[in-house]
Amino acid sequence: MKAADVVLDALKARGVTSKEMAETMGVRPNTLSRKISENRLTANEFFFIADSLSYDVTLTDRGCGNELKVRVRGTGRRVKRMLNGIIYDTGKADAVCHTPTENGWYIELYRDDEDRYFAAHYSTWAGADPFITVCPENEAQKLMQMYGDLEMVAEGEGSDDTAVAEEDE
Repeated sequence: MKAADVVLDALKARGVTSKEMAETMGVRPNTLSRKISENRLTANEFFFIADSLSYDVTLTDRGCGNELKVRVRGTGRRVKRMLNGIIYDTGKADAVCHTPTENGWYIELYRDDEDRYFAAHYSTWAGADPFITVCPENEAQKLMQMYGDLEMVAEGEGSDDTAVAEEDE
């Protein structure tokens, strides 16, 4: 069984055409058709399609029954920083949304397992290191309202680079 077969069956079951799904995804219909016919859907695309069709895709440990929680990866490299005794780590939190790049900088909002929000600040400037700031929930809500629909596409996906900063209090 191929991922493309699952997608085609799900589309058919919901009465949705691949053209309609392409529009939902924001891609050209021939792009989605080609990805399906060549079985080249990414995991993100597969999960997006399933979610759009109101299906849940889960991985469950057969031994203990626990469901695997897959992190929502961000667009920038991993950044860790301790602030006021709390370690904020983009690799151990879910990316929520990000701003567009403006003047060489963009902000990516994260939520950790304790439901705390923080922002990773990234730059396209050579030599500029990313950094983290705590984000109050009311500001996080504003960011989500403004930028929650931007596609989370990884820049330099698979990078093992981690920026680590010393504690600031």
